[in-house]
Amino acid sequence: MDSLLDLFKTNTGELGLNEFFISIVFSLVVGIVCMLLYRAYFLNSFDRNESLTKSFVLIAPAITSIFWAIQYSLPLSLGLLGALSFVRFRTPIKKPEDIGFILIVIALSLLSSVFRFYAALILLGVIAAVVLVKSFIIDKNLVTLTGGDFITAFVSVDSIKIEEMDARIKSALARRFTQLKDSVISLDDIVTRDNGYNLRYTFQLRKGQEALAGVVSAIRELESIERVEVYCGRAS
Repeated sequence: MDSLLDLFKTNTGELGLNEFFISIVFSLVVGIVCMLLYRAYFLNSFDRNESLTKSFVLIAPAITSIFWAIQYSLPLSLGLLGALSFVRFRTPIKKPEDIGFILIVIALSLLSSVFRFYAALILLGVIAAVVLVKSFIIDKNLVTLTGGDFITAFVSVDSIKIEEMDARIKSALARRFTQLKDSVISLDDIVTRDNGYNLRYTFQLRKGQEALAGVVSAIRELESIERVEVYCGRAS
């Protein structure tokens, strides 16, 4: 037990096969933890890359082995730099979060290769805390870091007094939802029709999906309103 604890205190230097084995096992565990954290991060989303998360278990030991091999040899590190310059990924990474998790796995693997286990555990703990807050607090609307869900409202009016109708619509929404102010309701598009206009508004509301019916009824109560269509998009 004491010898295992001593490994955590080992400084960077020439190490043997036993230390290499410990480093690989640690990076493998890190890869598994990163896989679980990735799934927890996208717990409330169906748009996650399952093949990427499974690859963390392979990527972490592989990167640890690479850095272990080159950290004591300048020629090897320069040769690896030239070899990796030819590597190309033909499938683009769609989510910025995927890039973030890849960088996290690389950082943890590098720390493992130089026996900075305590630093790796601290980094892993910080990432785990961020994932837990995001998945179980922010995603469940217990706390919000944004103005809420994005609401898009398409309104058809049969009046040519566009400025007056715009003011009435914004005022009606602000009265119905106390979190809204006229200044945060944006009129993004105006399309002229034969007898009026088609207007497109965007704003944010907490629990926007539940507020859609209220948005429609608030606008329909006004005069000169022909049609109202409302859509909700989850804030990322």
